[in-house]
Amino acid sequence: VVAQDTLWGLRKSDRFSVETTIDRTTTIRVGESEPVLSKRKDRFEVEYIVNDSSDAKTQFFVHVSQVQLNGEELPAAANEQRLLSLRQTPINLTVDSKGVVRNCGGYRQLLKRLAGFDSNVHRLLSQAYPEAVFESWFARPFWLVPAGVTSQKNESWERTDEISIGLMGSLRTIATCDVGAVEGSGVEILSLIHISEPTRLGMI
Repeated sequence: VVAQDTLWGLRKSDRFSVETTIDRTTTIRVGESEPVLSKRKDRFEVEYIVNDSSDAKTQFFVHVSQVQLNGEELPAAANEQRLLSLRQTPINLTVDSKGVVRNCGGYRQLLKRLAGFDSNVHRLLSQAYPEAVFESWFARPFWLVPAGVTSQKNESWERTDEISIGLMGSLRTIATCDVGAVEGSGVEILSLIHISEPTRLGMI
């Protein structure tokens, strides 16, 4: 991978798809009580289409093609309704030449579609999945080798990620990415993630 005049050398109308699976185990212990263990598995399949590109930024239209939250098996009708809400929500992403997301639009429209006219559902969704988490869903592909990095070992860069912890809010984490093994056109990326700070605490 070499530096390009645009992000990854992308041009208008280029497209690619990304499937992300997140496995998370959370242990909560209050005082001397027994710890409560919860596991969660989310899967997203997202298509990115380049609307415009320059040496300073690349603009994408983002299309969510599949989603499965918490590994749940939804009835076909319910799952189709969820996908329809996601597909009908315009999501626009602006990424700078270093692979950092500078703007992500569509969050408020998505909450309205998923919650309908139920203000309580809207409030719970906004607490469990704040806007920074929404942005992180679509930013993760750009953790890969940014423009200007020549894929030589010992090169590194950082990415900020926001992780939902349900109604308790979210955690901001910092991922330090390093170039690992380089074989032909393949590059191994190693990420060390640490918690920066709790960014929002929600209460039922």
